[in-house]
Amino acid sequence: MPTQWKNEEDLSEGIRKLMYRMDALGAPSLKSDIQANAVSVSVQESAFRNTIREVFGADSPEFEEFGNVQMLQGPLRVGMSAGEVALARLRGRDYMVHVLSELIQRLQQKIIELRRRIEAGSLPSASEELHPVIATATKDLVASGHAWEALFAAGKALVLHVKQRSGRTDLDGVALMRTVFSKNSPILKFNELATASDLDEQEGMMHLYEGAVMALRNPGGHGFPTGPDERAMQYIQFLSLLAARVDEATR
Repeated sequence: MPTQWKNEEDLSEGIRKLMYRMDALGAPSLKSDIQANAVSVSVQESAFRNTIREVFGADSPEFEEFGNVQMLQGPLRVGMSAGEVALARLRGRDYMVHVLSELIQRLQQKIIELRRRIEAGSLPSASEELHPVIATATKDLVASGHAWEALFAAGKALVLHVKQRSGRTDLDGVALMRTVFSKNSPILKFNELATASDLDEQEGMMHLYEGAVMALRNPGGHGFPTGPDERAMQYIQFLSLLAARVDEATR
């Protein structure tokens, strides 16, 4: 899958790798190798593709766009002389340098956008207000601007938290929530279950947990929803509240 940038440091590391490859393509020795048709030309060509795959991911739009670039750019024709092939490879080398420069600019823009969003407050720079299990699962994804992916991670963390607190590691998803929080012999209860209101609360909470699984965790397993990041953050806050209520529940 495409690279999920977790923070500014990861983006900077990607830029460093692209710049290293660009410097290698711009080395004076490569021009001599091109003119001599040396094997190092193919090595540099392969390294170019591998760097894009490593930085962006094999399934990324960047690798799909540039993963088959060759160090041989037109005009091309059958029966070209050695000198004409060398000129075509030099054009290809210049094009590859241009591609790397463009990709570096894309990552630099991601850094600018990340900083802007943090400064504007649309992304939190810390997660102290979240329940610890939710904060741990989401902080890197949120910081890198992947709020909906963070929501999916929060949903998985909540399910794991319920499993650990209830001891029902054999169950998952909706079945877990309905078993653990059922008003009929619950494993974890939110009150004394002594009155009709108590039973209503217990059943209502059960539905909140199973709804969180169905509406917030399960969809992320098939493809992350889209929408304003602020909405995803609101959902994460909701899952944090549910995690806190799990801590408060008794056996």
